[in-house]
Amino acid sequence: VRLCEAQVFYAAISEDLEILRQSESKIMGLLKALPHLPEVWYVYGYCLSEFGRYFSTEDYYFQAISKFKKGLEIRSSHPVLLHATALAY
Repeated sequence: VRLCEAQVFYAAISEDLEILRQSESKIMGLLKALPHLPEVWYVYGYCLSEFGRYFSTEDYYFQAISKFKKGLEIRSSHPVLLHATALAY
């Protein structure tokens, strides 16, 4: 999970769309294996937020909020998810 988060962070800083897409692909694999972990939903939402920033499209932010909320359904007091949700709004 942390490797994907770092990859999304790097893609955001470098504005490298290909790395962001690679991250999304890895995250999808994590979701299949570990859907019960709120951290996976956080990283997926973070990735979608970065797509939204890259393309300047609010639809990605709405998708990100949806993923953050799924993580919050698992652990409602997860501080990183709460913060990420607030930032996406």
